[in-house]
Amino acid sequence: MGDKAGTVLRGYLAEQCQAVTGLTAAGLADVEVIHDTRVALRRLRSTLRTFARLFEPVQAEWLEREARWLAEVLGQVRDPDVLADRIAEHADREAGLDAAEVALMLTDLGDRRERARRSAAVALESPRYAELRAVLDRWRVAPPIVVTGVPAAELLQLVRRTGRTERKRVRRAARNGSDDEVLHRVRKAAKRHRYALELEDRLPVRRSAKQRRKYRRRAKRSRQLHQRLGLHQDAVVAAQFLEARPEDGTASVRRRLLDRERAIADQTRLR
Repeated sequence: MGDKAGTVLRGYLAEQCQAVTGLTAAGLADVEVIHDTRVALRRLRSTLRTFARLFEPVQAEWLEREARWLAEVLGQVRDPDVLADRIAEHADREAGLDAAEVALMLTDLGDRRERARRSAAVALESPRYAELRAVLDRWRVAPPIVVTGVPAAELLQLVRRTGRTERKRVRRAARNGSDDEVLHRVRKAAKRHRYALELEDRLPVRRSAKQRRKYRRRAKRSRQLHQRLGLHQDAVVAAQFLEARPEDGTASVRRRLLDRERAIADQTRLR
């Protein structure tokens, strides 16, 4: 692809591939490294799906699948940290919680995090991750784009499609009731639109002042929707953890925190 729009697409892909290939087992101890790698994986997967018709399908499907695998591995490491932070924050705000029970829950999450870190370290030393890194290095230099001279207008058309999908799912949620699964689908659509708009902002297209303002409004709206639904998803995941019935003497705290998380999920659902 010799056109400027193709150069933008290749550059965006190269950034995400570079961020992922930089991950090593040592980086698993750093919360920011894990966060940045997961964001890069989300952007990569979103780009592969949004612009799917531009890539060689077999190679793109393989990369998307393996990127999802790595994201799940890192999620197992990061999720206990997120839960522990939420529980500690609730404990600071919620009067009357049993400190010993809270400590037991935080210890359990710390143990889970360490087990997940060890499993992730093994995964990063595996042939599967080595192959993924090799493929990412190839995509970073020369992604398998199957079309030549794609105009910016075509990329814009694909970005607009993600916006239409987002709006369709929002309307469906408002019309049919916004249960957790429906909102999760809205969140995924908003995420894909948000990342597509990031790439749009780099495209070599001329915009009037009015068009620039319209773009900024769309980008802000999609970002806010993604973030708010992320708060809802965090509350849902926390509630699922708290609904467990372990025989560890934390039942009273779990009930209190479960009520709080359900209330947060309800509030974000209404918003």
